Amino acid sequence: MTFQLDEIDGGTRMTFIQGPFDTIDNRDGHGVGWRESFDRLAEHLRRGA
Repeated sequence: MTFQLDEIDGGTRMTFIQGPFDTIDNRDGHGVGWRESFDRLAEHLRRGA
């Protein structure tokens, strides 16, 4: 897993890469988990916490 943070337009863009995966199901399962985590992070940041 790698990630990169770049400052853009007064904000931050995060680029996240994970893999390779041994199966499509394994890849998709990780995707679901990460999306949930990023949704929680976005909500946390929206609240200004």
